[in-house]
Amino acid sequence: MRYVVVPGDAPAAIAERFGVPLDALSRLNPGLDPQKLAVGRVLTILVMVSGVGLVSLLTASIAHRFLT
Repeated sequence: MRYVVVPGDAPAAIAERFGVPLDALSRLNPGLDPQKLAVGRVLTILVMVSGVGLVSLLTASIAHRFLT
């Protein structure tokens, strides 16, 4: 899955939002620096769907991007 960084995002918060370990997010996105996280950067997120519908997960992601 791809996620576009928005103002106020932080790697730890993004990892928590998608339920992935921060080190996994970092490994999938080389050079990920919390101090220099550029708005508009596209991150790769490995989404584990377990007991949660993919539609719900994508809806939450879209809502976060456009409604905050």
